Amino acid sequence: MLGSETSLNGMAYKAKHARCVFDSADAFGELFKKHLLRLCVDYVVNEKRYVGVYTGFLLRIGNVPLWVSAGHAVEEIKSIQTAQGISHVNFGWADNCGIRDATRIPFRFDSVSSFAFYEGGIDLGFVEIDGLALTAIESESGNEFLDVPAWQPFDKEKVVAHFLIGFPKEAVRPIPELAVFACSQVVTGCFCLPVEKVAFRPDGEPKAFWDEPHAFYGQLKTTTVADVKGMSGGPVFAVTTDENQQMRYHLVAIQSKWIPDSRIIKGTPIEILIEPLVEAHNAAVEKMTEMKK
Repeated sequence: MLGSETSLNGMAYKAKHARCVFDSADAFGELFKKHLLRLCVDYVVNEKRYVGVYTGFLLRIGNVPLWVSAGHAVEEIKSIQTAQGISHVNFGWADNCGIRDATRIPFRFDSVSSFAFYEGGIDLGFVEIDGLALTAIESESGNEFLDVPAWQPFDKEKVVAHFLIGFPKEAVRPIPELAVFACSQVVTGCFCLPVEKVAFRPDGEPKAFWDEPHAFYGQLKTTTVADVKGMSGGPVFAVTTDENQQMRYHLVAIQSKWIPDSRIIKGTPIEILIEPLVEAHNAAVEKMTEMKK
């Protein structure tokens, strides 16, 4: 259960001060990663095979299981499928459950409902998960979909820390040159990075970054990862604690951009995404239904 006291009490003593929580990033990462899912794509250019790994998380809207990420990431995935000079394109899911994970089941990207939107302060994309992949993902106890409680309002005065979690590109290991379905062999590290929320800067530079007063802005408080490229679409969680040291976590934003020099990230707040997410999903399903007629 999201933010359950049972799950978090084992580390509750570390939450007396925010600094202690930041020091527990790895422990929180173990807790958060059950909601993560990588979308892997491998393809051939000039007879050489490449693999891409995209961060996203498991979310249910109604009874519909979705992989949610940044809109610009989903657009990039779609472009790989149609780009000239690229061949032998394969897609696969990778969860956090080892050799029996969903990467063993390739799928066609154009056979599933998907959506991408990247403008006006919203950077949102999703892919519907179905068929054998969904069966594989749901059969593993290490995977868990976020549901309605994930984005319920909470007391922001009780937040002691924020974390960004995902799969940075720099942590993707090389794949075997002869791999036929490289998605099934890709290895990448999952990183949970402590983030200190910062206020919106109306005069901040670059202006294209500091352009949304309601966006989530935060500074990474670790140098564990040099570059967060690849973590776009990763969830930003807030950890809260009450007077009894009971802890919960809440989905607050989806990572979208960052400024490397200042190590400040920008995310789309989840509260402004839920309604468009539901509407976009309904439209995508309707479109897929029409195409299959």
